[in-house]
This record gives sequence, C-alpha cells and structure tokens, in this order.
Amino acid sequence: MNELTIAFILSTTVPFAANAADNNMADMKGMNGHGMHDMQNMSGMKNMQEAKPGQVAMAEGEVKKVDFTQGKVTLKHGPLDNLEMPAMTMVFKVADSAMLSNIKSGDMVRFQADKVDGALTVTKLEK
Repeated sequence: MNELTIAFILSTTVPFAANAADNNMADMKGMNGHGMHDMQNMSGMKNMQEAKPGQVAMAEGEVKKVDFTQGKVTLKHGPLDNLEMPAMTMVFKVADSAMLSNIKSGDMVRFQADKVDGALTVTKLEK
C-alpha cells in the first residue's frame, strides 16, 4: 500500500471508531444509562460538591449519634471519594468538639472528612 492509500483509510475509519467508542462509553453497563459526561448525576454522586484540586468535597450525611465526651459523631453517609470509602454508617472523630454543639441525632448535615494523624476525622461540619 502506498502512503496515499493509508492516509485515505485512516481519514475514513478513525472518525467512525471515535464515534463508536463515544457511543459505547455512553452505554456502559452498570452506569444506569449515564454516560461519562453525566456522572455527576449518578446515585451517590449527587450529594457531592465538585472539589478543586487539593480540596475535599462536601458530602451529605445523617447524624445517627453524637458523643460529646469523646468528641465523635456517627454519620450515615454516601461514598467519600477522597478516602476511597463506600457509603456506610461509621463513627468519626471531629477536629473541633465545638462542631458537635449544634447537631443532634436525625439531623442532615454536610461535612468534609479526611485522615488526620491516622484517624478518620470530620474537618468541617454544616447543618
């Protein structure tokens, strides 16, 4: 084959391959019809705010228990991407026990969590 034939073949097949790949990405199994362009609307992602690089996204959770004496809160939450954690209910330390003064069991909150000195810690909490 000469260079002109190869150029012709590439110019006619590459756009079709790219379009097919894009269509396959939009129809991926397990994504409930959400394409790669629509991932922010997926279940579990809708409660996350988009984070800037180096910033932890805010997540939503339900307060299950507040332990003032230990400075801990039990939260039922969605996935925490920065901690590579699926949705679950778990106990977190709080960075500042004053965060606990305005919340009670049953409250819906927005929070940031990160590893602080090896412990999973709520670093920001909003009611």
